[in-house]
Amino acid sequence: MSENDQLVTQFFVQRQEQVLVDYMRKCIALEAREAMHTKLLQEAETKYNESQKNVESQNEIMQQATKSIEDLTNKSNRFENQLSTLQNNYNEVNKKSKELTDENVNLKARNDSLQKEVKRLTDEINQLVSEQNQKDKNINRKKKEETVYTNIPSDEDTF
Repeated sequence: MSENDQLVTQFFVQRQEQVLVDYMRKCIALEAREAMHTKLLQEAETKYNESQKNVESQNEIMQQATKSIEDLTNKSNRFENQLSTLQNNYNEVNKKSKELTDENVNLKARNDSLQKEVKRLTDEINQLVSEQNQKDKNINRKKKEETVYTNIPSDEDTF
């Protein structure tokens, strides 16, 4: 082989070695990038799984919150109905109280009127009794006078 052929062969071998070294360097770089991407993918999958668990947990919490809100809404509605019933009862009691108060006022007025009538009748009875007593006294006095006149012996009887 000639020197020129050797140089060409040596150049060719060096060139092949460079290509092979470049290829190996690129393969190593690709393997490193693949390892990095695999690690990033695993981290992303881990984060995704954690976020899915968080979403499921939040969904469960939301369902519980929804149920609690529904329960509270039902209780609130029951309390509103009870409050409405109590308000109606209160209004009825106030109305009945007003009616009884008015009736009491009327009864007091009637009682006052009847007391005045009783006083008037008592005064009238007392007046009548007084008049009757006066008449009885007059009658008794007349009877006594008559008795006295009847008991007095007449002039004829004395002789």
